[in-house]
Amino acid sequence: MLGLVGFILMLVLLGWFIIGLVTVFLPIIGFIFLIFKSTKELEMNHKIKETNFVLVVDDQYHTIIPLIKIFQQASVPFKYVADGFDAIKELTQTQFKLIIIDHIMPNLNGIETLTEADQFLNDSHHTPVIFFSGSNFDEEIKCKLNHLTIVDSWDKSMNKMELNDRVNQLNLISSI
Repeated sequence: MLGLVGFILMLVLLGWFIIGLVTVFLPIIGFIFLIFKSTKELEMNHKIKETNFVLVVDDQYHTIIPLIKIFQQASVPFKYVADGFDAIKELTQTQFKLIIIDHIMPNLNGIETLTEADQFLNDSHHTPVIFFSGSNFDEEIKCKLNHLTIVDSWDKSMNKMELNDRVNQLNLISSI
């Protein structure tokens, strides 16, 4: 008789163990899994952020709206910053495939921004730079940079069709 009571008691304890496992431990394991999965998704989103394709630097947002609309319509990832200090911060944290920068800006102009940022970049690549400015840009202004290469200058007064043609010539979509 004692064997039967012990067996029933063991089944009851086993049942309570299974109920405890299902009600306590599985939700904890599920919660840990969800946290792990969410962390992985955040890391992936962070990696997407780190692979921005174009850095646009201009202190007057309204003058670059046509350029930004072209990027948005073509689904070209970009990051916009309003001054040279923010540009330097972005360039030291993120590797961009192209920089489009205004030449005349308060505090740090385009050349000063690129010169400062160039000191912090690594030797893994040379990033092309396009000056997008309303002022005349002389070829003589180009300075020696180790990690950045000034490839062109565009006038902000160009019409939207010409701007669109210039962006299309860069083949940004095929490079993403």
